Amino acid sequence: MERALGVLEAIAECGDGASAKAVARRTELPLPSAYRMLGTLHYHGYLIRNDDGSYGLGEQLATLYEHWYRKLDLDPAVRLILRDVHKRVGAPAYFGRLRDGAVTVVDAVDCPETPRAPFTTARLRSVGERSALGRALLSAVSDEERREYLRDRSPDARLAHVLATARRTGVASDVGEFLPPHAAIAVPVRSPNGHLHGALAVTVPVLAYADRRAEVERVLRQCALTLIKLLTVE
Repeated sequence: MERALGVLEAIAECGDGASAKAVARRTELPLPSAYRMLGTLHYHGYLIRNDDGSYGLGEQLATLYEHWYRKLDLDPAVRLILRDVHKRVGAPAYFGRLRDGAVTVVDAVDCPETPRAPFTTARLRSVGERSALGRALLSAVSDEERREYLRDRSPDARLAHVLATARRTGVASDVGEFLPPHAAIAVPVRSPNGHLHGALAVTVPVLAYADRRAEVERVLRQCALTLIKLLTVE
């Protein structure tokens, strides 16, 4: 199962299609094993095979995504706001939540010119507190929820200070801490009654972080307020 998931993630990272050799390199599988895994996933509809022999993600994954997306009960306003963030800052935009004790990206908007950062679900689950998205969420939950999340995780002497700063300022960031060479900025989306809907985030290259931080933070704050209003109206 881990090998199959690794193959799917490797192909997703390649974007336009991946050869069996490329998949074998990325997943550190022997080439014959990679061929067998690709053939099985292709047979069951999780991959397509392009005319040049490379592989891409298949329709069965889209079906699974649709089932998962419906269970999220995600308001259409979230996608509208993500598109607005992406258009205004010209960078990938994300909406995340804490689900089942883990940081989860539930929707994202990007484009070929500015693709989203190549993090995996597994990395978010294991070290989500290093991400700006995770920090924004953890800064906005109760002390009890925060302790529960951090209970079985490796202690980080800086994290308490980082989360306290995020609570005070209403914005969280990470500069290459979660996924070098990417930096991120995030803000929680919380109603006046204290209900936490999730968090909005943007990723930029670390080298552009200092120049873009103020602009991205301003857009995220504005869009978070707009999203709260839309969610409250609905």
